[in-house]
Amino acid sequence: MGLGETIATTLATTCAAAQAEGAAPGLRVLTSEPETRWHKLAHLLYLPVLGLTRPAELYYYQGPGLQVLYGFTYSYLPLEHYLGQLARLRIG
Repeated sequence: MGLGETIATTLATTCAAAQAEGAAPGLRVLTSEPETRWHKLAHLLYLPVLGLTRPAELYYYQGPGLQVLYGFTYSYLPLEHYLGQLARLRIG
């Protein structure tokens, strides 16, 4: 199993367990499509490639970002929220 598959499996398993327990209602990460979760996670993983260390630095970033790979790029706020949700689930 590759790194991407391991991350996706861990994230899906943790989200499913949290939903079953009802432990974290209202977290969008729990109801997001797997593709959406992966895109946000990939954006976080690739921040150092862009010379950035935190999602908030995307606020001032003017380059093409990950639009080259994905055809779009997230702004800092959705990624900041996503990272916070992962932390609440004790993933990130």
